[in-house]
Amino acid sequence: MGLGDRFLVLYAGIHGIAQGLETVLQAARQLAGDPRIHFIFVGDGPCKADLLRLKRDTNLPNVTMLDAQPREAIPAYLSAADVALIPLRRLELFKGAVPSKMFDAWACGCPVVLSIDGESRQVLERAHAGVFVEPESAEAMAETIRALSTDSDRCRAYGRNGRRFVEAHYSRQAQAKQLVELLEALTT
Repeated sequence: MGLGDRFLVLYAGIHGIAQGLETVLQAARQLAGDPRIHFIFVGDGPCKADLLRLKRDTNLPNVTMLDAQPREAIPAYLSAADVALIPLRRLELFKGAVPSKMFDAWACGCPVVLSIDGESRQVLERAHAGVFVEPESAEAMAETIRALSTDSDRCRAYGRNGRRFVEAHYSRQAQAKQLVELLEALTT
């Protein structure tokens, strides 16, 4: 993509109301003065046109917005990214949400900046594979991204932890083993 060795912050997914991606653009605006950090949005959705307009109106050269990509192309983006963003708005409804994109990022060794409280946060903390930031807080998101952009060792450790966590708990092999154990417990 011609971005060199910039610290790449990736959001890949639907550009909908629930994600609150305006917050990500606000964080990008706060970090626009740091030429080392670049945001990449991959996807489409009902809010995409508004987000493109906001990007244009706020003159964000540190943001690239790409069209939706086939699901099989996403691992390449995750592998190239330094962190994956996984945001949702601050609603009680989302406290039980655990987006699959968190596991996709970890499977690629990509650490996560998670902006969802509740069950997702608990999984993140168990995995030691990223950082939680308060939902809809552009300041906290920008501060976290800035800190991670200067700590490559920490990012690599989070990525390794995420990969190990997915392999141990969410791989097909781990899921099959859990199913066998459950079935055996039910039949004894």
